[in-house]
Amino acid sequence: MIDDDDTNGEEGVESLVPNVSEDRPLDSLMPEMRGVEGDTLPAGISAIHPTVLEVGLEEGREWTFACWRDPGPLEFRDQFQTLVEGTLLRELSRLPEWERNEEERYFTGLRLLAFDDLDSDSKEVLETLGFREEPYEADQYAERLQAWQKEAEEAGFESVHHPYSIWALPLARPSGGQGDQLEEIEHSMLERLDSQVWGETPGGMAKLLAQHLEDAFGLELGLGPGEADTFEEFLTADVSGRVRWMTPVLFQSLCDFLGVVAHGHYGIQVQWGMCEPDDRGIVPPPMFRWENNRGSLDTWEVGRDVLQQCLMPIDEGPTSLADRLETRLG
Repeated sequence: MIDDDDTNGEEGVESLVPNVSEDRPLDSLMPEMRGVEGDTLPAGISAIHPTVLEVGLEEGREWTFACWRDPGPLEFRDQFQTLVEGTLLRELSRLPEWERNEEERYFTGLRLLAFDDLDSDSKEVLETLGFREEPYEADQYAERLQAWQKEAEEAGFESVHHPYSIWALPLARPSGGQGDQLEEIEHSMLERLDSQVWGETPGGMAKLLAQHLEDAFGLELGLGPGEADTFEEFLTADVSGRVRWMTPVLFQSLCDFLGVVAHGHYGIQVQWGMCEPDDRGIVPPPMFRWENNRGSLDTWEVGRDVLQQCLMPIDEGPTSLADRLETRLG
């Protein structure tokens, strides 16, 4: 069983999420995106639109993206993967809130509208990210097209009529008994945490989640790196090729547990970043830092690591959380 951790959180850890505009909260996630050279796009227009729209559908909400022109596979991958990960990470970093409308924040997936005829290499980038092409049905996309036409006009790009292709990446959640148990655990944790920000009580979220997992699934959890793989196993769906979604409170608790492992197993005096919302409500993702043996500070973007390792359907780097911990801290 996890013991209490007495490491103190520290304010002032630099936010991983750039400043964002109030009217378009996701616009600034990619401030360095470059427009395509030549006359195919007006000056300042990015091939991948930096605005992400949240669309409410009957079965839930989805994030929708737009690609105005195919910039080529390398630039396409760099821009689009960064925007997708930033979008998911922002949602996963939200404050745990008990008094919230669960239906309003229930997301089903991500969707890209490509307004250019993508070449085979760019399509392969999308498939590697887990996206699959779907047929375009004009009636289903009428309102979304109006929104994107407005975005294009405000950006100075007026040639949006209909997408050449539609690409979707669904979210996968644990189902059956596992899903029911996790839903109960989440509700109990939200009520107990009462909007506590990540890093306010280092190890507190992890300990609470571990207690619930032990009670619900008959586990006995310790402080070794292998327990990180156990957390991942019970918090995510056993699928491939989809985003293996978990709710913000479970995601943040898993990030918290990795700090406990760094402290308890590897003996590193990590400092938790206080993930407090700014005046616009934007919450920085979980992160740690510690003083290394050279007297300088090392920073670990743990939220991004957990996103890439546990949620994204991309096979890159270490094959498990335990391996990633050993690579990072061992």
